[in-house]
Amino acid sequence: MFIEKEPRPEAAKAQKPKVPEPVETKKPPKKDMASMTYKEQVKTVSSGKKTAAALPKKSPVEELRALFAQFNMPANLIPNNVEKFTFDKNSGRLVIELKNSFKKEFNEENVLSFDGTITGTLKSGQFTSVTGITKGTASITDIKRVRDGVIGIKGKLGPFSKTLEFKDEDIPPMP
Repeated sequence: MFIEKEPRPEAAKAQKPKVPEPVETKKPPKKDMASMTYKEQVKTVSSGKKTAAALPKKSPVEELRALFAQFNMPANLIPNNVEKFTFDKNSGRLVIELKNSFKKEFNEENVLSFDGTITGTLKSGQFTSVTGITKGTASITDIKRVRDGVIGIKGKLGPFSKTLEFKDEDIPPMP
């Protein structure tokens, strides 16, 4: 019996596994949203794997408290009835819309009234040019970080102004 040590070229071809040749797949061209109807735009946007509705969403209260913490302001200054807010990162302009106005007693002498809309400028350690928060006939104009763990709330009545200081832990929780 005769045994070949090296296979013949025809046999070598037969022994090699066949590898399929790569097939070119063409991606569909990007759609121009401007030329589509509203229904087509909605269908195109909603056909993605993750939609905005499927992602878990934080409440506006949680988001605003996180924003205040980011700017070194006490998160417990934020009421629980925030309906929505807008914040402009460039200017620091913050508009907070509450579900309803309310009053909050900080201590027996200091009862603050919160309107339905509160506005101001939020920057590191301060919330200034505030509108929508009053104490009797005086308006609260600024809330600033005086030093670590202490904020100053400045109120203005006519030409007179006064700043009251509160430790962060002494600020009562908001309704």
